[in-house]
Amino acid sequence: MEPPITYRGALQLLGKHDPMWLSTLDGLLGGAILSSGAIKPIAGMFGLVDQKNEAMTLLRKGYGAAKDRLLKTGGYERQYLVTAAHTVIVLTSLFDALRDSIGKEKYGALEFTDNEKLRRLSPTTNKNEDARRIDMLYRTEVPAPSVDYGFEENLPRLRKYYRELIRSTLEFAEKLAAGNSVPAAANLEYIDDLADLSIGKYIGSYLQLAVDVPEFRFFAELKEFGSTRKTIRGVGAKLDSLHERITEHHAHTVEAHSRALTAFEVRLREISPDVVPAATGALEVLRRTNAGALQDPILPHEQLHDIPDITSPAIKDIYVEPHFRVSVYSRSSRPTEESWWRRLHRRQDLNLFLASYFASPSSTGRPLLILGHPGAGKSLLTRILTARLPAEAFVAVRVPLREVSADALLHEQIDEALNQATYSRVNWREMNDATEDRMRVFIFDGLDELLQAGQLTHSDFLQDIADFQRREAQHGQPAAVLVTSRTVVADRVAIPLGTSVLHLEPFDDDQVAEWLRNWRQANARLDGGNRLLRPSSALRQRELARQPLLLMMLAVYQSDPTTEGLRPGMSSGELYQAVVRNFLRREARKHADSPSDLEARRADQSWRMSVTAFAMFNRGRQSIMDDEIGSDLLALDGLPAGTPEQRLRLGQQAVGSFFFIHTAQAGSPGGDHVRRSYEFLHATFGEFLVAERTSELLFRLADSHRTANGSTGHDIDDHLLFALLSHRPLAIRSSIANFVNDLVPAGDPRREPVGAAITAILHGLRTRRGDGTHDAYAPTPDDHLSRLATYSANLVVLRVHLTDNGVPITDLAPSDEAWQSLVRLWWSGLDGDGWAAQVQALDTDGRTRVVFPRGPRSFDVTRPVIGYAQLTGDVSLEDAITTGYTELRLRNRRPDMGSDR
Repeated sequence: MEPPITYRGALQLLGKHDPMWLSTLDGLLGGAILSSGAIKPIAGMFGLVDQKNEAMTLLRKGYGAAKDRLLKTGGYERQYLVTAAHTVIVLTSLFDALRDSIGKEKYGALEFTDNEKLRRLSPTTNKNEDARRIDMLYRTEVPAPSVDYGFEENLPRLRKYYRELIRSTLEFAEKLAAGNSVPAAANLEYIDDLADLSIGKYIGSYLQLAVDVPEFRFFAELKEFGSTRKTIRGVGAKLDSLHERITEHHAHTVEAHSRALTAFEVRLREISPDVVPAATGALEVLRRTNAGALQDPILPHEQLHDIPDITSPAIKDIYVEPHFRVSVYSRSSRPTEESWWRRLHRRQDLNLFLASYFASPSSTGRPLLILGHPGAGKSLLTRILTARLPAEAFVAVRVPLREVSADALLHEQIDEALNQATYSRVNWREMNDATEDRMRVFIFDGLDELLQAGQLTHSDFLQDIADFQRREAQHGQPAAVLVTSRTVVADRVAIPLGTSVLHLEPFDDDQVAEWLRNWRQANARLDGGNRLLRPSSALRQRELARQPLLLMMLAVYQSDPTTEGLRPGMSSGELYQAVVRNFLRREARKHADSPSDLEARRADQSWRMSVTAFAMFNRGRQSIMDDEIGSDLLALDGLPAGTPEQRLRLGQQAVGSFFFIHTAQAGSPGGDHVRRSYEFLHATFGEFLVAERTSELLFRLADSHRTANGSTGHDIDDHLLFALLSHRPLAIRSSIANFVNDLVPAGDPRREPVGAAITAILHGLRTRRGDGTHDAYAPTPDDHLSRLATYSANLVVLRVHLTDNGVPITDLAPSDEAWQSLVRLWWSGLDGDGWAAQVQALDTDGRTRVVFPRGPRSFDVTRPVIGYAQLTGDVSLEDAITTGYTELRLRNRRPDMGSDR
């Protein structure tokens, strides 16, 4: 059977349960529906245009029967019926419009004898052209509203289809004896008018369907923001009427079910069959397993056991529906770029979008890809979806990719997930045997886990999903598939063209307030003091509060009576230090047996977190593998390199399960081949940890300098500082130096001795010698020039940041010549990005002091060179570059005066 999105497929489906109806209609249409060979072109086209109107009457009868059958079906069979019904109203609207346009009398005159039809088949006797026209009617896909193209957005596509079909119909008609009854096919104005009239009748039919068939209402609610009302004449009032009827019918239902995607479930129950056998056996086990997720606490109780009186709310009580942006993937799509997403409309109807997705036949042809940043709530959304999908029409399986074998086949991963979720009560075969009357939904959560931590590339995972869906449909069991991933790795997987890609957005201020209101309701007994986080306090740290998981971290921190909470005037550095130390202390408290042991464990965990942060920063990445962390720890602790297994195990033990770190995992769960990748929930956590460890090492540097009685840098122990700060310029991440400034603020007495120690090291830089302790630490390729350039650049940035009015050049180098040599070292030893960041971070004041630039600085192609001239005090070079660039820009702006020739 052909797909119901074509006219032929729709009629085949509508006649599936009424063979007599189908046979009669097929006869009127010259075998157009049931024939396995070529369709008779004339009967196929003009069987719909006859004086007795028999075919149209039968069509309407079949369409009415389909509406009745919809009440008794669900899942993919219902999807097909809905599509077939839509296809029929598209065609009947056209021929009704044609009859109204030329009048009933002329329309009725279009009676054709077989001989005349065969003789005047087309402008030529080209049979291939005849076949093309009949295929246009019966086998071309009819543009239908879907989750990708809402009802209103689909109208321009439908109008284009109508214009082609009208032209083809008129070409048939104009060569007949009664052809003068209709305008010529070359009359483009008439074709446009008839297309608009057809659209008007289509909207009227759609309005009737939308009242009775929820799917049509869903697609109409997906209001797009295009120019439909401007491009199609006379539809504005009808669209307003449609939306008004729909809003009146359904708004109260959605409003009453606004929490945790309840409205999504309500919508899908509308398209579930009225009578369905109760779920038993495997389906009942799976239903209970999925539904139980809504009652799970948002945080495991063991993570909160040390905070008195705190309650972890159930997922159903705390979840706030995220806003989102969505696009159909094309070759011009840039899903990893935030600027690309910001050009798309921010939507607030996630429950409607997802309900429309599951109501669309396209859901069984391609996966829906859901992207978001760490902490955006992707995994939580998948758990809620599996719980909310009505068991009467759907069977949902969530596949956490971190917990199944990374390199297994898709159905094997689903089988593993079933066994884990139901404790081996349900497997792949049993589920399939029980789902003949239900639609299967597979949700693969954490594609980034495979991309980051898997042994194979998995770049074809989404195409494998589409192939899997195609094969399952061929076996008569179509399946919808959702896949989640972090936004930043979306360019590491091939996304099939036409795939819907959805991006979860950070919270806005209202969503932050709503989430905190839900938290407050669950923790009302904490309301007596300052232990409940207020929206005003949270929004002072807006960048953190906008991510749901980080907002929860702030709420937990505020509820801990051993902390000072989020106080007004708190700098970013103070906040991060308080939050990180609190969570490290709470983690250490789980295993400490004395106050001194507690502090030792906290310090050890802090060191491991710092090494993890430097591992990412020095490699220029947002994530790091477990064996890389293990290797760095051994090298920085001055220990032998160990075996690959030892490094991997040490890296996994080092990070543990800290709240502010996202762990990606792939391999064989419980086996020896599990690989883990780590990333901070927000990049600023890593930047803070780099800054905090740098500050602590600077304090040690000052102590070492004081112990050496202010001697040259040779006697100062800066070996660990050099190991950590000689691989990548801090200026590339300006927030690191800002954090250092917060941790050692103006007026802090430690600033002066730290500055003196940095000066001593810089003055002795040319003759600096290492002690070999950390030589094995190698996050970047060994390059002595680059490392010395990077280390000195970082010391200068830190020295300048820890002063209020800049630093004399003589504090940074023993002479002007030495300073110019130092700048040239940066020019030659830093890469392009490092040098550009360095000259953006530093400026000179009167050629005698190096200062931190006040306010943002513009950047153009001359900045790296002008920055060199400014830092070295080369006025003539600076003037030459500035003058030359200005002349070049003016020349480019002048009109082309041409030449004598």
